[in-house]
Amino acid sequence: VVVESRAVRCIRVSVRSFVKGAVVCALLASSASSARSARASWPTLDVVWRASRERAPESVEALSETLRARSEGVGARTSSFDNPILHFNADHGVGATPLGASNGLVATGLLGLPIEIAGQRSARIRSVDALVSWRERQQATAEGRAGGAAIGAYGRAVVARARVEQASRAEEQAEDELTWFEARTQVGDATAVDRSLAQTELARQAQFRAEAEIDLVEAQADLRALTGLPDIGDPPADAASGPPPGIGPAARQAEQALGATPRVEAYEREQAYWSREVEKARGLRWSPLEVMVTGGQDEFGQVRVGGGLGWSLPIVRRGEGEIARATAAMDRARADREAVSRAIEAVVRGLDEQLARTGVAVVDLDRTGIPAAERLVQATDAAFRAGKLELVRVLNARRDLALMRGRRLDLVEGGWRAYGDLAAILGVLP
Repeated sequence: VVVESRAVRCIRVSVRSFVKGAVVCALLASSASSARSARASWPTLDVVWRASRERAPESVEALSETLRARSEGVGARTSSFDNPILHFNADHGVGATPLGASNGLVATGLLGLPIEIAGQRSARIRSVDALVSWRERQQATAEGRAGGAAIGAYGRAVVARARVEQASRAEEQAEDELTWFEARTQVGDATAVDRSLAQTELARQAQFRAEAEIDLVEAQADLRALTGLPDIGDPPADAASGPPPGIGPAARQAEQALGATPRVEAYEREQAYWSREVEKARGLRWSPLEVMVTGGQDEFGQVRVGGGLGWSLPIVRRGEGEIARATAAMDRARADREAVSRAIEAVVRGLDEQLARTGVAVVDLDRTGIPAAERLVQATDAAFRAGKLELVRVLNARRDLALMRGRRLDLVEGGWRAYGDLAAILGVLP
């Protein structure tokens, strides 16, 4: 009896230890699953917009160009007076030393202090400031393009998720019908043709689901590349239930001032930069004034001190090539600005109309088109089960419904694409 009680106690201890270990493992697995789900949460549109403007490769590259332009201001603000010129030379006579002279050694030193009196330094500073302003507008343009591309990927992911849901539901329905037809075929109430049609429908829906899943993976990969977010989960199943967000007050205000869009402003700043380059080239035709201080010892041993001025006159080399090149670039920037401004106005008007028509079309389909197709599917299915219709009529009705739902998602995806293009142009989240 004592041995049995010890064995029972050992068994109880082992069972207790196993249960504790299982509970701990379950808690760890639950916490890990919660952590994964927290990491893999679907981001909001505002988060995607901000992250893409900060982390997209195009945005980072544009920021680097802006920082490089700012660094050029260090050299532009340096005065030429801080770079004096020092010359020293010595020579010794050959042969007999003249009577009364020293050993024939002549040493001379020259200190030159360049002074920019033609406004060269101020011209350099204005040119660098204009360059920084231009690069900043180019950076804003690049950030807008990155944000628009991220919005497009966001919309593609949302639509792909909805396609996966639709195909999965259709696939489940096709599986149930195939099971029903196989059972009916065994008892002789259905033909082999009906079963083959059901099998074909199941394979077709499985293919649609696989294609939608591939599209979702591709869109999520693009979104991760543009936002730098390490882990992005699946969008909600009902994320594509409506059209893209409407245009807000910020976008409307930006549309009223299309001349202030980042791309148009970038051309204006570029034109100003080349204008400053023309001024700088004209100023650099004049070299800095050299204030020279000399000192040394002549061949008689006498210490000599003197001074002088030096200035290069632009008689032959007048910098005409640099001036002409900068002037041509300034004219080109002005022409580009006018052409791009007209194009942006036309594109924005078209995107506004596209978004408006997309919203109306989606609402009409949700209100009348899709419900009518759903009623047709229900009616044909009921007639088929009552023996009044063939299976082909049911499948045709379902395919028409699936086609209508797919076209609706095409409209939503096109709306997201237009929404992203509008954000890229205006530089703000519509």
